[in-house]
Amino acid sequence: MVRDLPIGAGGILSYFTRHKTVANLLLVVLVVSGLLTIPNMRAQFFPDVIVDDISIGIRWNGAGAEDVDAGIVQLLEPVLLGIEGVTDASSLSREGSAKIKLEFEPGWDMARAEADVETAMDQVSTLPSDSDDPTIIRGNWRDRVANVIITGPVDVDQLGLYADELTSRLFDQGVTRTTIQGYVAPEVLVEVPSSNLIFYKISMKELYRVLKKGGIGIFQVPLDENRKKTYEDSSIVTTNERNKAFGQYDHVRIYGMDFFDRLAEAGFKVEKCNYTSQLSKEEIEKFCLPNNEIIPQ
Repeated sequence: MVRDLPIGAGGILSYFTRHKTVANLLLVVLVVSGLLTIPNMRAQFFPDVIVDDISIGIRWNGAGAEDVDAGIVQLLEPVLLGIEGVTDASSLSREGSAKIKLEFEPGWDMARAEADVETAMDQVSTLPSDSDDPTIIRGNWRDRVANVIITGPVDVDQLGLYADELTSRLFDQGVTRTTIQGYVAPEVLVEVPSSNLIFYKISMKELYRVLKKGGIGIFQVPLDENRKKTYEDSSIVTTNERNKAFGQYDHVRIYGMDFFDRLAEAGFKVEKCNYTSQLSKEEIEKFCLPNNEIIPQ
């Protein structure tokens, strides 16, 4: 049974019920408007969640966690918290290093924030003299859409080439942000023969100057662990004399245990490394390595 609405009934629903043509026209307008706006809509299956932050890291080799907290973190935190735009700060003190993380207001100009952090750091002149220079890293966090794993019966370098190719293809399809993990970037290994060091008069300080900041140098030299001081004689110039005095024609000295101090004076941070202790007896024999040899790293 169908019952007509009373003549006095009001409201928008009652109006559209009595005027079906108007209701249909409105529906068509809404559908068409929606279709027209689809190309301009920005949609993501996993929307970005961006938190702008800046991390400050400082290494202090040989210092305990309490010393790091008192000598670095407690000095820097009050200064960094006074930077405009900072909403939160967290710090981590552990043996040999400190890390302070600053979070900024959403939409804050991070280029300006980074410059403000550098300015604030320059104003602090009471950091430990033997600590490293601070490293300032600007970063943000985003959700990952997907992880792609590449594997196969080929070497790591070939897999790295496949990953680079996949990254290029994804970029062509509109994916603007990708990260490759599990593959070590190529490193440059520079071997400097002793004869070249002598000929071009290259000193340890020159090697320290050209070494990239944060880089590692492994120095293997004629080292006599029974000597306290280095033996050298600039008057010995012929190859035969050098063979007799230093054990090899292109050597001009035999280093003693002061070799590590010489490297430190040139600017290097030196660590004594007994690398053969990490190898098996078979590996030591295979590569003809001197057992328990100590080298600086």
